[in-house]
Amino acid sequence: MYRHFLVEQGIELELDAEIVDVVDFIDKNISTFTCGEHGFKISSGKGVVNAQWKLLVRPRELMNPKVQKDPIGCIMVERMEGSMTRLTIPPQEQYGEDGDIPTELESKLFLSFICQTLNRLQDRGFIELPGFVPVE
Repeated sequence: MYRHFLVEQGIELELDAEIVDVVDFIDKNISTFTCGEHGFKISSGKGVVNAQWKLLVRPRELMNPKVQKDPIGCIMVERMEGSMTRLTIPPQEQYGEDGDIPTELESKLFLSFICQTLNRLQDRGFIELPGFVPVE
C-alpha cells in the first residue's frame, strides 16, 4: 500500500550533499536499475548549471537498445542553502500526453524506479531508512 502512495505522491528529500555529488550519483546508478526485462535511461530535461536539474526517466528494454520516447517520470535536483540538495521525484500522474493514464507496466516500472532510488540513496549514505524498500 505504501508503495502505491509513492507513485501517487512522489517523494521529496533533502540530502546533506552537494548538487554535483547527487547528479553524479544519479548518473552512475540509475542506468544500473532493472525491473524484469527493462532498465532505465536518464536524459536531461532542462536545468541551470550547479543550481537545478530536471532529468527525464525513460524505460528501455534490456535486450533492445531502443529507449521509449515518452518518459515515465523525472527527477528534479535543486541546490539549497549550504551543502544541501533537494531531490524530488514528482507523482507519476504528471507525465504522459494530456492526462493519459499510465499503463500497468509504466506504473510498475515507475514504482520500481522509486524503490531502487531510495535503496541506493540509503546505500550511499544520503538518507536513513529503517530498512530497504522492497522493489517488487
